[in-house]
Amino acid sequence: MAAVYGPAEVKVSKEIYDRATLEVLVQPKVGLPSVRERSQEQCLRESCEAALLLSLHPRSSLSLVLQVLHDDGSLLSCLLNAACMALMDAGLPMSRLFCGVSCAIGADGRILTDPTAAQEKIKVNGEEFFLFPHRLPVEQVRALQISGDVQVQTINVIGSVPYSSLIPGGMYPKRTVIIRGMLPYGAEKMAVNFVVSRSKDIAFHMNPRLREGAVVRNSRVGGRWGQEDRELGSSPFMEGQYFDMSIRCGNQRFKVFVNGQHLLDFFHRVPLAEIDRLEVDGDVQISYVHF
Repeated sequence: MAAVYGPAEVKVSKEIYDRATLEVLVQPKVGLPSVRERSQEQCLRESCEAALLLSLHPRSSLSLVLQVLHDDGSLLSCLLNAACMALMDAGLPMSRLFCGVSCAIGADGRILTDPTAAQEKIKVNGEEFFLFPHRLPVEQVRALQISGDVQVQTINVIGSVPYSSLIPGGMYPKRTVIIRGMLPYGAEKMAVNFVVSRSKDIAFHMNPRLREGAVVRNSRVGGRWGQEDRELGSSPFMEGQYFDMSIRCGNQRFKVFVNGQHLLDFFHRVPLAEIDRLEVDGDVQISYVHF
């Protein structure tokens, strides 16, 4: 819960002649504020001062008070978002908006967003979770740079569908592609395509159709679709359900596993070495892709 007070009169000892003085107070759920709350207050103050047009209210005071009602993890990002919304609701002039997101590295090395209190305590190589509030509009970010004495094995950038990514090193026997996501309520279909970029051929097209309870498989070579495969006992893809799909590449076929269970095989119709792109589209929310 967040509340904003002011602009109001300020004590002479805290008066700043060319802008307003901003005070931030974080109250824990129980007990008195500690070092943790003081650190949170500093982060909040710096973020708010960067966004507020304090020069419009010289020699005055603004107070931002945040009361923690529940803490199940990702508290600092919650405080940042509550502070921004409170400032907006108060009608204070701002040059920009800000928000925060917490990240944690899971036991399997994956990055988790908005971790729970239990996930925040997970350590990988002795390091705990980290948080970095946005300092500029996130939509302006256009590139990722990694430098230093490090060997990067894989980078996964997951956004909205349609998803399209080159497959580093292409496809080869014993390679596995992992796709995790959720089919929201109202979803009708999704598609996973292994593509040859040069010719736009689709070497393997997998199309779960939720209304039909079917998983259609096919390929498109030279602009023409091949023989469609539909035979399947039952489909594991359901509305409102998460899925964990592994697509394993063999010498003769793809083997698809969903939620740890073998689902289907699809024999190669295009030379394996030509496949270099993965595409995912349809009514699906992707959370993880790994090559």
